[in-house]
Amino acid sequence: MINLRRQLEFCYYSRHENCSGNYTFIAKSPIVEPLHYNEPTQIHLAFGDPNDQIYVSYATNSNEMIPQCSYGLDSSSLHFQVNGTTITYKALDMCEGRANITGPPGLA
Repeated sequence: MINLRRQLEFCYYSRHENCSGNYTFIAKSPIVEPLHYNEPTQIHLAFGDPNDQIYVSYATNSNEMIPQCSYGLDSSSLHFQVNGTTITYKALDMCEGRANITGPPGLA
């Protein structure tokens, strides 16, 4: 699974043949673990002002690590590194819908 942020366990439920009534638990998967738990995703680059600056932003799973960006004049020799700052958003910071609920139907 790409960009997995947390452990997942898949559960299979079923209803009677006529699709009515309550769901019945059938089975569950083994727990699926992330391969790269804090892998940066949603990477964005933007020119700054003055135009010799570049802003880099990305999302990770944790705010416990210092964001870092390595750069250089050639992709094979990234000799420069800069530390960044972090901002954490909670579900209540989001607008509506699936972004701010944690129960069914989203289960996020």
